[in-house]
Amino acid sequence: MVEERTEVSLRMQAELLALAPSLLIITGRADNLWFLNFLTCRADLRKLAAVRQATLLQIEGIGVKFAGEIARWQESTGVYDGSTSFPSRLAPRRKQCDPDR
Repeated sequence: MVEERTEVSLRMQAELLALAPSLLIITGRADNLWFLNFLTCRADLRKLAAVRQATLLQIEGIGVKFAGEIARWQESTGVYDGSTSFPSRLAPRRKQCDPDR
Protein backbone atom coordinates (compact mmCIF):
# COMPACT_ATOMS: atom_id res chain seq x y z
CA MET A 1 0.00 0.00 0.00
CA VAL A 2 2.81 2.45 0.86
CA GLU A 3 4.66 1.65 -2.37
CA GLU A 4 1.47 2.14 -4.39
CA ARG A 5 0.78 5.48 -2.71
CA THR A 6 4.35 6.61 -3.41
CA GLU A 7 4.07 5.58 -7.05
CA VAL A 8 0.74 7.38 -7.46
CA SER A 9 2.14 10.49 -5.79
CA LEU A 10 5.22 10.55 -8.02
CA ARG A 11 3.11 10.12 -11.18
CA MET A 12 0.75 12.86 -10.12
CA GLN A 13 3.64 15.20 -9.29
CA ALA A 14 5.19 14.53 -12.71
CA GLU A 15 1.88 15.31 -14.44
CA LEU A 16 1.52 18.53 -12.46
CA LEU A 17 5.05 19.56 -13.35
CA ALA A 18 4.20 19.08 -17.01
CA LEU A 19 0.82 20.84 -16.90
CA ALA A 20 1.22 23.57 -14.32
CA PRO A 21 4.64 23.68 -12.67
CA SER A 22 3.90 26.79 -10.63
CA LEU A 23 1.15 24.93 -8.76
CA LEU A 24 3.70 22.76 -6.98
CA ILE A 25 5.35 25.85 -5.54
CA ILE A 26 2.30 26.23 -3.29
CA THR A 27 2.92 22.96 -1.48
CA GLY A 28 6.09 21.24 -2.66
CA ARG A 29 4.28 17.91 -2.29
CA ALA A 30 1.45 16.94 -4.57
CA ASP A 31 0.00 14.40 -2.14
CA ASN A 32 -1.03 16.83 0.61
CA LEU A 33 -4.77 16.30 1.10
CA TRP A 34 -5.58 20.00 1.29
CA PHE A 35 -3.75 20.45 -2.02
CA LEU A 36 -5.61 17.54 -3.63
CA ASN A 37 -8.89 19.05 -2.41
CA PHE A 38 -7.89 22.37 -3.99
CA LEU A 39 -6.93 20.73 -7.30
CA THR A 40 -10.24 18.89 -7.51
CA CYS A 41 -12.47 21.82 -6.55
CA ARG A 42 -12.71 22.76 -10.24
CA ALA A 43 -12.95 20.49 -13.29
CA ASP A 44 -10.64 22.76 -15.30
CA LEU A 45 -7.15 23.59 -14.02
CA ARG A 46 -7.34 27.06 -15.57
CA LYS A 47 -10.23 27.91 -13.24
CA LEU A 48 -8.12 27.35 -10.12
CA ALA A 49 -6.55 30.76 -10.65
CA ALA A 50 -9.94 32.39 -10.11
CA VAL A 51 -11.17 30.57 -6.99
CA ARG A 52 -12.14 33.23 -4.46
CA GLN A 53 -10.81 33.46 -0.91
CA ALA A 54 -14.19 32.65 0.64
CA THR A 55 -14.45 29.52 -1.50
CA LEU A 56 -10.89 28.48 -0.63
CA LEU A 57 -11.71 28.68 3.06
CA GLN A 58 -14.63 26.29 2.54
CA ILE A 59 -12.39 23.59 1.03
CA GLU A 60 -11.50 20.86 3.50
CA GLY A 61 -8.00 21.30 4.90
CA ILE A 62 -7.50 24.84 3.62
CA GLY A 63 -7.24 27.46 6.31
CA VAL A 64 -6.02 31.02 6.30
CA LYS A 65 -2.37 30.01 5.82
CA PHE A 66 -2.89 27.83 2.74
CA ALA A 67 -5.53 30.20 1.33
CA GLY A 68 -2.90 32.95 1.50
CA GLU A 69 -0.33 30.80 -0.30
CA ILE A 70 -2.87 29.97 -2.99
CA ALA A 71 -3.79 33.66 -3.33
CA ARG A 72 -0.12 34.55 -3.87
CA TRP A 73 0.09 31.84 -6.53
CA GLN A 74 -3.10 33.13 -8.19
CA GLU A 75 -1.63 36.63 -8.46
CA SER A 76 1.46 35.38 -10.26
CA THR A 77 0.02 32.61 -12.43
CA GLY A 78 -0.58 32.68 -16.14
CA VAL A 79 -2.88 30.65 -18.33
CA TYR A 80 -2.08 26.96 -18.55
CA ASP A 81 -1.10 25.19 -21.70
CA GLY A 82 -2.02 21.59 -22.36
CA SER A 83 -4.70 19.40 -20.85
CA THR A 84 -7.32 20.90 -18.63
CA SER A 85 -8.83 17.58 -17.50
CA PHE A 86 -6.24 16.79 -14.83
CA PRO A 87 -8.61 17.10 -11.84
CA SER A 88 -10.99 14.47 -13.25
CA ARG A 89 -8.05 12.06 -13.46
CA LEU A 90 -7.14 12.97 -9.88
CA ALA A 91 -10.24 11.59 -8.15
CA PRO A 92 -9.10 7.95 -8.12
CA ARG A 93 -5.60 9.01 -7.08
CA ARG A 94 -6.92 11.12 -4.22
CA LYS A 95 -8.78 8.05 -3.01
CA GLN A 96 -5.53 6.08 -3.02
CA CYS A 97 -3.73 8.82 -1.09
CA ASP A 98 -6.59 9.10 1.42
CA PRO A 99 -8.32 5.72 1.75
CA ASP A 100 -10.80 7.13 4.29
CA ARG A 101 -12.54 9.13 1.54
